[in-house]
Amino acid sequence: MKSIRLLALAAIFCLPGCSAPGATYAKAHPELSPVHRQILVTGRIPGGVAAAGMTMEQVKVAVGNPRQREQLSGGEV
Repeated sequence: MKSIRLLALAAIFCLPGCSAPGATYAKAHPELSPVHRQILVTGRIPGGVAAAGMTMEQVKVAVGNPRQREQLSGGEV
């Protein structure tokens, strides 16, 4: 019984450290648009349609490093 309590207590202290990097980033940047916040927190682009205006750092935090990059209209996609 004592070991179960100890295990439960250890699990409670470990949970806060398990938050996703995107959620942490979103929490630290209140200026994010709702769409960008959703992408960062979930790590998914809703409907598969990318949201314009995300920085390279935000894309990396949300979905990892891109497999390819392209120059389009003076910006990087």
